[in-house]
Amino acid sequence: MHLNHGGNYNVMKIIIIGFNKCGTLSFHNYLELNNMKSLHVGSEWRSFTEQINENINNNKKILNNFDYDCFSDSRQLGLHYKVIDLEYPGSLFILNTRSIDKWITSRLNHLNGTYCQFLNNVHNKKYSEKEWISIWKKDWTGHHADVKG
Repeated sequence: MHLNHGGNYNVMKIIIIGFNKCGTLSFHNYLELNNMKSLHVGSEWRSFTEQINENINNNKKILNNFDYDCFSDSRQLGLHYKVIDLEYPGSLFILNTRSIDKWITSRLNHLNGTYCQFLNNVHNKKYSEKEWISIWKKDWTGHHADVKG
């Protein structure tokens, strides 16, 4: 299947709303290879999140100031997918997923095994690996249940 926003697709945006470590980079690469302007947020998560929050606080469309057709690899996309759906009618949302156990293992190995410490630093927490796993499982099951409705 080839995507071409100039073709018969009436899609405003393509939004990957699953979690990181579930193939977001593969989706991004596929979309770019098919001539879609795609943003894989990745390490730019802080500036992306700040812009999203600024847009929300200033009553602007949530993806204002982002000149892309496709977005992936940001928890903000999953948290705000219902707003994005309202603001960008006709958009396509993809819930990328994998086995929850493999996802947790991948997260634990992310950033050379320092992802939990990274999250503690970002969120000013001192959670143990076990506590992060519990939080992730709750987030995962809640998000998947909400999206699948």
